[in-house]
Amino acid sequence: LGNALVAFLIWIFQLFTGIFMNGLRLAEAEGLGDFFRWNVTETCLALTIFRAELNVRTGILFLIFVLAKCLHWVADMREGHLRMTEEAVVAVPNSRWPSVRWPHVKLLLCLYFLQLLDVLAVIQCGQDILENGPSVSILFAFEGAIML
Repeated sequence: LGNALVAFLIWIFQLFTGIFMNGLRLAEAEGLGDFFRWNVTETCLALTIFRAELNVRTGILFLIFVLAKCLHWVADMREGHLRMTEEAVVAVPNSRWPSVRWPHVKLLLCLYFLQLLDVLAVIQCGQDILENGPSVSILFAFEGAIML
């Protein structure tokens, strides 16, 4: 069941990047590998503080959290690439209105969607902290707030 969850999250990542970014560029894929390695190590070290609370729910939250951080990282790298290579607004010769390039619109939609997910995650973790007291949800709420 754990491998199925990991495969499902990888599929979600590929679907998300395929829809909003038309896949990853080589530089983004390489940067993601480095980011993933250090991010997972750092989060695992932070989870050791909550050793007594490690269970299946915490593992699932950890995997979803890593997915969210990877999506944020890729969106940040794509934003930097688009900022350096393309103009966001282009003047159309026969129109009074400027045109916004499609990759910029898709990236903006991606960022709005990620922000919505971050807000929902922080709210969920906050409710869990209020109902059950201090727990590992503090770590996930803090990291979710940072991603906002």
